[in-house]
Amino acid sequence: APSASIAALPVDSGVPLTPANPPPLSSITSVALRQGMQVIWQKSQAQIQERMTTIAAALQSVAENQLETTLKEKAQKAAHNLVGSLGMFDADMGSHLARQLEQFFQAEPQQQLATWERLNPCFQQLQAEIDRIQAQCLQPTPLELTHPEPSSRVSTAVQPNSPAIAAPSSPVSTPMINWGESMLSAAEAKILVIDDDECIQAALETVLAPWGMEVIALSPQQNWFEPVQLYQPDLIILDVAMEPSGIQLCQQLRNAPQWSGLPILFLTAYSDAETMHQVFAAGADDFVTKPFVGPELVTRICNRLERSRLLRSLSETDPLTGVANRRKFGEDLDKFLRLSDRYHVPLSLALLELDRMHQINERYGYAFGDQVLQQLGHLLRSQFRLEDLVGRWSNEKFVVGMYGTTRTGAYKRLSEVLEVFRRQVIIPDKSSKPIEVSFSVGIADYPQIGGDLMSLYETAKRDLRESRPLRRKKFGKKIQPS
Repeated sequence: APSASIAALPVDSGVPLTPANPPPLSSITSVALRQGMQVIWQKSQAQIQERMTTIAAALQSVAENQLETTLKEKAQKAAHNLVGSLGMFDADMGSHLARQLEQFFQAEPQQQLATWERLNPCFQQLQAEIDRIQAQCLQPTPLELTHPEPSSRVSTAVQPNSPAIAAPSSPVSTPMINWGESMLSAAEAKILVIDDDECIQAALETVLAPWGMEVIALSPQQNWFEPVQLYQPDLIILDVAMEPSGIQLCQQLRNAPQWSGLPILFLTAYSDAETMHQVFAAGADDFVTKPFVGPELVTRICNRLERSRLLRSLSETDPLTGVANRRKFGEDLDKFLRLSDRYHVPLSLALLELDRMHQINERYGYAFGDQVLQQLGHLLRSQFRLEDLVGRWSNEKFVVGMYGTTRTGAYKRLSEVLEVFRRQVIIPDKSSKPIEVSFSVGIADYPQIGGDLMSLYETAKRDLRESRPLRRKKFGKKIQPS
């Protein structure tokens, strides 16, 4: 079961995450991949040889003019998977030979009989190439080729309810980032890989782990909805040639409102124009061909993560005050409520409302009113804990969600924050006279109040109205308008 820590929630903290000494991007192929290939080969050589056995049986059936449809489809699929998996071992010739075999099994029976004699030597060359890869992978890795240990957060999910699936660990932040920070922004990202080729899954773990990316592998036959709900991935990698098709899965994800904006990257051996058109028409964000090159794949993933996080930050943040907007705050507070209910932890919702904002806007202008809102928004972001939620509810109303805090504790913390606010002074124009600006506070606590956002809000609103005169007197402050 996941920890009761609030860190288990995917709530934006606004703090950039930095990977622990990732290797240089240019060293992925020469260092991380080279060392990881031995492990990958040990995991995949039995599967590769099984695919070769399937192809050999199909070729023999072609020679005897007895190739059945089921065996033909298996051989075609085996050859297709070899295109991508052999390329990972720097065997471009092996990928080329496997692609010829794939095209052979795609042809009509008459064409197969005409080209069988040419394809039989092709198969022998492919077997020789696999033997070469095996000999190369058995050679010891030079001691100077070292790299940081892969992140311990890399995991492979076989079944959604299997013990092999660990609960999501630390949350993924969505800071505003620039191109210079793009490699750092990928740290701690969760990548869901849906592919039926275990060799590709292992290679992706090897390439992405040094950057702190958690790779969650899933077979296409499994229900994708549960893992996506559980892990909240930052990006999904799909293949075209699998059952069900990656294009179908992409369409399903795009049709689900909660996942319609999730970045999707296709990693496939197909590179023809028709396939690329189908992929992008289904809603894919990017397309990388197998066999992939480590640096290219990492760069493409980082680009997608950067763009996704920037767009998400813009759509979830109030542009004036910098705090979460109402929709984002509501989504995250619902997660708090579920966690609070599960672990029997208190939760408090505070409603803050600036007093006399209508009069301030009318007398001093909306520009000064915006300054007051910005001042309060900045203060709330800086004074509350990272695990607390701060949002703007409406014009002059802010809301704060405090997990693990009782009503008494919430009043104490707000008193401290408001005392800081009271001591601050805005001086846009030294010639202006200070005016008094105050705000009132109402608090609702869970589980004493109903277990949904609106119930808590209405309770906090009533508490605010009843106690406003007292708090207005207590928390008034002087600031100067422009």
